[in-house]
Amino acid sequence: MFIADILHHTAHLTFGRNTAQFKQLVAMLALVSVILWSIVLLTTVARILLCHVWYRRQYASSRTNMPPI
Repeated sequence: MFIADILHHTAHLTFGRNTAQFKQLVAMLALVSVILWSIVLLTTVARILLCHVWYRRQYASSRTNMPPI
């Protein structure tokens, strides 16, 4: 019984710690992934707004088909 307790305690120290570190690693990678995807989505929205709204409005206001006076 003593040997089984020693094995259980050793396995818990070894595998329990590694499992906890693995879970922390997965959680950290998930957080990094969410942050990077949010940056990608924000830059995509900014690109759409700048290219399709801002530049079109600037181009349309500066270019007219009226002859010069």
